Amino acid sequence: MNASLPVYIDLITSFVEKKITPAQFEKKYLQLFKYDESRSEEIYEILNPLFWAVEDFCPYPELREKGDIDEDRLLESAITTLDNLKKIDSSILSIIIPQMEKGFEKEDRSLTDRLVNSISLQNITSVKKSMS
Repeated sequence: MNASLPVYIDLITSFVEKKITPAQFEKKYLQLFKYDESRSEEIYEILNPLFWAVEDFCPYPELREKGDIDEDRLLESAITTLDNLKKIDSSILSIIIPQMEKGFEKEDRSLTDRLVNSISLQNITSVKKSMS
């Protein structure tokens, strides 16, 4: 479980929906990726291709070198990553919500408690602060 998953989803969504510029996205994503200590290996595998896309992004066509990518390719990578993160997020919710709806059995309670506790507000807040 990754406590910063919602932060990644929010940041990438902001870029995909053009609420932030590619330059803003680049700066915030690199900071988040660099300082996120709660990231699981599974989440890392999803985020890593976007990290390399951000590293290869060059907003200035006249300065672009072989291997550099433009905003369209960065956007494609962000959309793919966002789709994959949302699948993970949905799978987590598919475990928690049915348990909440049916009421917790004693043995189910510990699994659900562990999942919910791993999404601590403190972890998410610390990741957001590192992005500021």
